[in-house]
Amino acid sequence: MTSDLLTDMKLYVGRYLHHTESLVDMYEFEIHLFSAYQRLFPSYRGFKMAEHLVFVFPGLSESFKRRAAAYLFARLEADSETIYTLYHFFLSSMNVSHTAKNLHLHRNTLQYRIDKLTSMTGIDVRYFPNAAAYYYVIKTMFADAIR
Repeated sequence: MTSDLLTDMKLYVGRYLHHTESLVDMYEFEIHLFSAYQRLFPSYRGFKMAEHLVFVFPGLSESFKRRAAAYLFARLEADSETIYTLYHFFLSSMNVSHTAKNLHLHRNTLQYRIDKLTSMTGIDVRYFPNAAAYYYVIKTMFADAIR
């Protein structure tokens, strides 16, 4: 595509925008994250927010970390049940049957919770790079919810 358009292109992929969120605020936030990614990975041409968040998260300010966590969880960060479920899903090597057994849930209930998060964010937690970002944010920002 670069040869066709005679320009150097980069692609940034954020998450779904909800009707309750401000497009301008979301865009400014994503641009800030993507510029941080670009500084770390100057030769990359495509960036997906969740996949690269784990690399820039440690360098963010505390207030920006909270904002990034809220962004990643699409306003579900107040739902400690979702965070607890995800944490145990990751501890069980993303195995739905094993996680459901450990949490004493029906397998379909667990699958529903995972699908709910995926549908709200557009980020599939069953894909390892996305799971790594969620796990890192849960361990650093939501320690109380996983006890």
